[in-house]
Amino acid sequence: MSTTKNLLQPNTINKTDLRLFAYTLIRCEPGKYTEVVEKVKEIKGVADAFGVHGRWDVVAEIEADNLKALGEIALKINGLKGVASSETLIGFEPPLFLRESTGLKRELGTASAIALSLTRAQP
Repeated sequence: MSTTKNLLQPNTINKTDLRLFAYTLIRCEPGKYTEVVEKVKEIKGVADAFGVHGRWDVVAEIEADNLKALGEIALKINGLKGVASSETLIGFEPPLFLRESTGLKRELGTASAIALSLTRAQP
């Protein structure tokens, strides 16, 4: 018997099932990495932010109640001084650490993501 919840019937799901979990990849202007990490961590909805090596400089973990809230967080990040561009990857399931600690299950099958890219216009 399947335990998958019917997402069309609101009484069968709880608020945690509908939260959005996303990662924002951030490219910084030269010399601004440390400053950007600290500013990103101060934004409500950002669970964590840390530096990485590669094409991106910073990764921010985001939790939001809906797409509008996620969009507002993404725009705040991209608007920070020192941010050159960002790309937000929206997960269709909670991250593994959250599934393990709360008992949330994979309900929608294979993980997928939608990318939202924001690039600041160059002067």
